[in-house]
Amino acid sequence: MDWLSRRSREFGADDIFIRDHNGQEFSKEWHPYPHRLLYEWYKSQSAKVVDQVGSIYCAQGLDYDYTGFIWNDSLRWDARAKRWVYCEKEHQDLSFKLGITDALKVRNFNFPSGAVTTLVMNQYYILLSRARRGTYIWFKDAATKRHVYDVLHAAHIL
Repeated sequence: MDWLSRRSREFGADDIFIRDHNGQEFSKEWHPYPHRLLYEWYKSQSAKVVDQVGSIYCAQGLDYDYTGFIWNDSLRWDARAKRWVYCEKEHQDLSFKLGITDALKVRNFNFPSGAVTTLVMNQYYILLSRARRGTYIWFKDAATKRHVYDVLHAAHIL
């Protein structure tokens, strides 16, 4: 989630690139573009489908045996303040950001403190709860990784 900085217009091209702190690079294709190819992607039985990356919009309502989740810095745990922090600058989900902008500026909604963070946490929950057998998570931030692991251990999930 939130690693996408550009989307290729070429079907089959890798357009997600993440370099970790050890210098290793991960690259994959975003779910197919243009959108008419999504149907073909969903109904496909090929191994390529398993090796593609999607978002909250293509994972809702679907269940997978295993999922991989990339946890970037748009939502991170602040160990000093003991709270979740949302960083809009790191959030790459344009649909979400436009929806928030529309609500705040166009419709003059006043979100309670922390409401946007809660919405982002809900997105993460959806993506983290799609797998039936297991979820693999890659964390960019070490404090976030420690906190999530502590919570999962306390709940006897790990």
